Amino acid sequence: MVASIIFGFSLIFLSVSGTLPIALFFMTITGVGMMAQTSSINTYIQTHAIPEMRGRAISYFVMAYQGMIPIGSLLIGWTANAFGPRMAVTIAGGIGLLATAGFMFYRHKVNAAKHLAFD
Repeated sequence: MVASIIFGFSLIFLSVSGTLPIALFFMTITGVGMMAQTSSINTYIQTHAIPEMRGRAISYFVMAYQGMIPIGSLLIGWTANAFGPRMAVTIAGGIGLLATAGFMFYRHKVNAAKHLAFD
């Protein structure tokens, strides 16, 4: 979740940066956030899948991850054409932060339900 927050905020900061050195800095932070997010998801899947299904779980993850890249590229390209590249990057960062907040809310709700079930 931390990597997703870093990724989302760095995209927003990248979109408002006015000079090349600042933009390069936030591009670096964006890359770090994206790599940390991807490796965290991969690690989570591998540690929570039963050993007999680990290969299948990872193959579905890779298929979903690689399959969404063309769709996301199409959508961000349309958004950049309609609203401009800065606004498109800002919207992408905002969507990432909203998705992270939704996931955090979901996890909190699931953990609270588990806690109540054991009381």
